[in-house]
Amino acid sequence: MDINQIPYSAIWSRLNAQGKRFVSRETIGSMAAELCRDTQKSIDYLQRNGYLYRVFRGIFYVPDHKERALGRPDRSIHELVSQGLRQKGEKIWYFGMESALALNGMTHEHFDTEYVITGSYYTGRPIDILGKPVMVIAWKDSLLIPEAIKSIRTSHSVTIPYSDPEKTVLDLSYWRYTTRRRNVVAPLLEYGPSCDRDVLMRYLKRYPPTFRTIVGACYES
Repeated sequence: MDINQIPYSAIWSRLNAQGKRFVSRETIGSMAAELCRDTQKSIDYLQRNGYLYRVFRGIFYVPDHKERALGRPDRSIHELVSQGLRQKGEKIWYFGMESALALNGMTHEHFDTEYVITGSYYTGRPIDILGKPVMVIAWKDSLLIPEAIKSIRTSHSVTIPYSDPEKTVLDLSYWRYTTRRRNVVAPLLEYGPSCDRDVLMRYLKRYPPTFRTIVGACYES
Protein backbone atom coordinates (compact mmCIF):
# COMPACT_ATOMS: atom_id res chain seq x y z
CA MET A 1 0.00 0.00 0.00
CA ASP A 2 1.19 3.52 -0.83
CA ILE A 3 2.23 5.20 2.43
CA ASN A 4 -0.02 8.15 1.58
CA GLN A 5 -3.02 5.80 1.60
CA ILE A 6 -2.42 4.57 5.14
CA PRO A 7 -5.20 6.06 7.33
CA TYR A 8 -4.57 8.31 10.33
CA SER A 9 -6.15 5.60 12.47
CA ALA A 10 -3.03 3.51 11.89
CA ILE A 11 -1.38 5.69 14.54
CA TRP A 12 -4.04 4.65 17.06
CA SER A 13 -3.70 0.98 16.04
CA ARG A 14 0.04 1.13 16.59
CA LEU A 15 -0.30 2.83 19.97
CA ASN A 16 -2.77 0.14 21.06
CA ALA A 17 -0.49 -2.62 19.82
CA GLN A 18 2.23 -1.13 22.03
CA GLY A 19 -0.14 -0.95 25.00
CA LYS A 20 0.24 2.82 25.33
CA ARG A 21 -2.53 4.66 27.12
CA PHE A 22 -1.00 8.08 27.79
CA VAL A 23 1.15 9.64 25.10
CA SER A 24 2.73 12.98 24.32
CA ARG A 25 2.32 15.14 21.25
CA GLU A 26 5.92 14.27 20.39
CA THR A 27 5.16 10.54 20.30
CA ILE A 28 2.21 11.10 17.99
CA GLY A 29 4.28 13.45 15.87
CA SER A 30 7.00 10.85 15.44
CA MET A 31 4.48 8.26 14.26
CA ALA A 32 2.77 10.78 11.99
CA ALA A 33 6.11 11.66 10.40
CA GLU A 34 6.68 8.00 9.53
CA LEU A 35 3.41 8.14 7.59
CA CYS A 36 4.38 11.47 6.00
CA ARG A 37 1.50 13.11 7.86
CA ASP A 38 1.31 16.47 9.61
CA THR A 39 1.32 16.21 13.41
CA GLN A 40 -1.51 18.65 14.11
CA LYS A 41 -3.73 17.31 11.33
CA SER A 42 -3.17 13.80 12.68
CA ILE A 43 -4.09 14.84 16.22
CA ASP A 44 -7.16 16.75 15.03
CA TYR A 45 -8.40 13.73 13.08
CA LEU A 46 -7.74 11.27 15.89
CA GLN A 47 -9.51 13.46 18.45
CA ARG A 48 -12.44 14.21 16.17
CA ASN A 49 -13.02 10.51 15.55
CA GLY A 50 -12.59 9.24 19.11
CA TYR A 51 -9.09 7.79 18.73
CA LEU A 52 -7.55 10.26 21.20
CA TYR A 53 -8.73 12.26 24.21
CA ARG A 54 -6.87 15.38 25.27
CA VAL A 55 -5.97 15.45 28.96
CA PHE A 56 -3.50 18.34 29.19
CA ARG A 57 -1.81 20.38 26.51
CA GLY A 58 0.46 17.96 24.68
CA ILE A 59 -0.79 14.93 26.66
CA PHE A 60 -3.42 12.52 25.33
CA TYR A 61 -5.26 9.40 26.45
CA VAL A 62 -5.42 6.51 23.96
CA PRO A 63 -8.64 4.47 24.30
CA ASP A 64 -8.58 0.75 23.67
CA HIS A 65 -11.02 -0.95 21.29
CA LYS A 66 -13.70 -1.40 23.96
CA GLU A 67 -13.48 2.19 25.14
CA ARG A 68 -13.68 3.50 21.61
CA ALA A 69 -16.80 1.42 21.02
CA LEU A 70 -18.32 2.88 24.20
CA GLY A 71 -17.32 6.39 23.14
CA ARG A 72 -15.58 7.22 26.42
CA PRO A 73 -12.56 6.19 28.50
CA ASP A 74 -13.05 3.61 31.23
CA ARG A 75 -11.16 5.87 33.62
CA SER A 76 -12.23 8.36 36.25
CA ILE A 77 -11.30 12.03 36.01
CA HIS A 78 -8.93 11.45 38.94
CA GLU A 79 -7.14 8.70 37.03
CA LEU A 80 -6.85 10.74 33.84
CA VAL A 81 -5.47 13.76 35.68
CA SER A 82 -3.08 11.64 37.76
CA GLN A 83 -1.61 9.82 34.80
CA GLY A 84 -1.54 12.99 32.74
CA LEU A 85 0.51 14.87 35.34
CA ARG A 86 2.92 11.97 35.67
CA GLN A 87 3.30 11.99 31.90
CA LYS A 88 4.18 15.69 32.17
CA GLY A 89 6.86 14.85 34.71
CA GLU A 90 5.34 16.44 37.82
CA LYS A 91 7.03 15.08 40.95
CA ILE A 92 4.90 16.30 43.87
CA TRP A 93 1.25 17.23 43.46
CA TYR A 94 -2.15 16.34 44.88
CA PHE A 95 -5.88 16.83 44.58
CA GLY A 96 -6.70 19.59 47.04
CA MET A 97 -9.35 21.92 48.38
CA GLU A 98 -12.90 20.94 47.33
CA SER A 99 -11.61 17.80 45.60
CA ALA A 100 -9.87 16.71 48.79
CA LEU A 101 -12.94 17.49 50.89
CA ALA A 102 -14.79 14.89 48.83
CA LEU A 103 -11.95 12.35 48.79
CA ASN A 104 -11.59 12.65 52.58
CA GLY A 105 -15.33 12.18 53.07
CA MET A 106 -15.55 15.58 54.78
CA THR A 107 -18.62 16.63 52.80
CA HIS A 108 -21.45 15.19 50.74
CA GLU A 109 -21.64 18.35 48.67
CA HIS A 110 -21.01 18.04 44.92
CA PHE A 111 -18.43 20.37 43.39
CA ASP A 112 -18.26 21.05 39.67
CA THR A 113 -14.52 21.76 39.49
CA GLU A 114 -11.62 19.47 40.40
CA TYR A 115 -8.67 21.24 42.04
CA VAL A 116 -5.08 20.06 41.75
CA ILE A 117 -2.05 21.65 43.41
CA THR A 118 1.44 21.24 41.95
CA GLY A 119 4.88 22.78 42.30
CA SER A 120 5.26 24.02 38.73
CA TYR A 121 2.59 23.19 36.14
CA TYR A 122 -0.59 25.27 36.19
CA THR A 123 -3.51 25.98 33.89
CA GLY A 124 -4.34 29.56 34.88
CA ARG A 125 -8.05 28.79 34.63
CA PRO A 126 -10.22 25.66 34.67
CA ILE A 127 -9.72 23.49 31.60
CA ASP A 128 -12.13 20.92 30.24
CA ILE A 129 -11.10 17.28 30.55
CA LEU A 130 -13.84 15.05 29.16
CA GLY A 131 -16.53 17.50 30.22
CA LYS A 132 -15.14 18.12 33.72
CA PRO A 133 -13.60 21.49 34.69
CA VAL A 134 -10.12 20.97 36.18
CA MET A 135 -8.07 23.77 37.74
CA VAL A 136 -4.35 23.15 38.27
CA ILE A 137 -2.67 25.59 40.66
CA ALA A 138 1.09 25.95 41.19
CA TRP A 139 2.33 26.90 44.65
CA LYS A 140 5.88 27.23 45.91
CA ASP A 141 7.62 24.08 47.10
CA SER A 142 7.43 25.01 50.78
CA LEU A 143 3.64 24.56 50.63
CA LEU A 144 3.91 21.05 49.17
CA ILE A 145 4.15 18.96 52.34
CA PRO A 146 4.77 15.26 51.60
CA GLU A 147 3.51 14.11 55.01
CA ALA A 148 0.20 15.85 54.31
CA ILE A 149 -0.46 13.84 51.16
CA LYS A 150 -2.56 10.68 51.34
CA SER A 151 -3.35 8.38 48.43
CA ILE A 152 -5.67 5.70 47.15
CA ARG A 153 -4.95 3.13 44.46
CA THR A 154 -7.57 2.39 41.82
CA SER A 155 -8.50 -0.83 40.07
CA HIS A 156 -6.36 0.37 37.14
CA SER A 157 -3.36 0.54 39.51
CA VAL A 158 -3.34 4.33 39.37
CA THR A 159 -2.31 6.17 42.54
CA ILE A 160 -4.50 9.18 43.37
CA PRO A 161 -2.76 11.60 45.79
CA TYR A 162 -4.83 14.04 47.84
CA SER A 163 -4.30 16.25 50.88
CA ASP A 164 -5.26 15.14 54.38
CA PRO A 165 -8.03 17.03 56.25
CA GLU A 166 -5.70 19.51 57.95
CA LYS A 167 -3.87 20.49 54.77
CA THR A 168 -7.15 20.62 52.88
CA VAL A 169 -8.65 23.15 55.29
CA LEU A 170 -5.52 25.31 55.29
CA ASP A 171 -5.34 25.24 51.50
CA LEU A 172 -8.98 26.30 51.21
CA SER A 173 -8.30 29.29 53.45
CA TYR A 174 -5.00 30.10 51.73
CA TRP A 175 -6.69 30.05 48.33
CA ARG A 176 -9.22 32.57 49.59
CA TYR A 177 -6.32 34.63 50.94
CA THR A 178 -4.29 34.61 47.71
CA THR A 179 -7.32 35.38 45.54
CA ARG A 180 -8.35 38.23 47.87
CA ARG A 181 -11.72 36.79 48.77
CA ARG A 182 -13.70 37.72 51.83
CA ASN A 183 -13.86 35.65 55.00
CA VAL A 184 -10.50 33.89 54.62
CA VAL A 185 -11.06 31.77 57.72
CA ALA A 186 -14.50 30.46 56.68
CA PRO A 187 -13.14 26.98 55.80
CA LEU A 188 -11.37 26.81 59.16
CA LEU A 189 -14.55 27.67 61.01
CA GLU A 190 -16.56 25.11 59.05
CA TYR A 191 -14.15 22.18 58.89
CA GLY A 192 -11.47 23.01 61.45
CA PRO A 193 -13.27 21.48 64.45
CA SER A 194 -12.97 18.02 62.86
CA CYS A 195 -9.22 18.43 62.27
CA ASP A 196 -6.26 17.65 64.50
CA ARG A 197 -5.26 21.07 65.83
CA ASP A 198 -1.63 20.11 66.47
CA VAL A 199 -1.20 18.80 62.93
CA LEU A 200 -2.90 21.85 61.47
CA MET A 201 -0.67 24.25 63.42
CA ARG A 202 2.43 22.30 62.36
CA TYR A 203 1.48 22.64 58.71
CA LEU A 204 0.63 26.30 59.22
CA LYS A 205 4.32 27.08 59.86
CA ARG A 206 4.98 26.48 56.16
CA TYR A 207 2.68 29.31 55.06
CA PRO A 208 3.52 33.04 54.73
CA PRO A 209 3.64 35.12 57.97
CA THR A 210 0.59 37.28 57.26
CA PHE A 211 -1.58 34.25 56.55
CA ARG A 212 -0.26 32.55 59.70
CA THR A 213 -1.31 35.58 61.73
CA ILE A 214 -4.84 35.50 60.31
CA VAL A 215 -5.26 31.80 61.04
CA GLY A 216 -3.63 32.10 64.45
CA ALA A 217 -6.08 34.83 65.43
CA CYS A 218 -8.94 32.56 64.40
CA TYR A 219 -7.76 29.84 66.77
CA GLU A 220 -7.09 32.25 69.63
CA SER A 221 -10.53 33.88 69.40
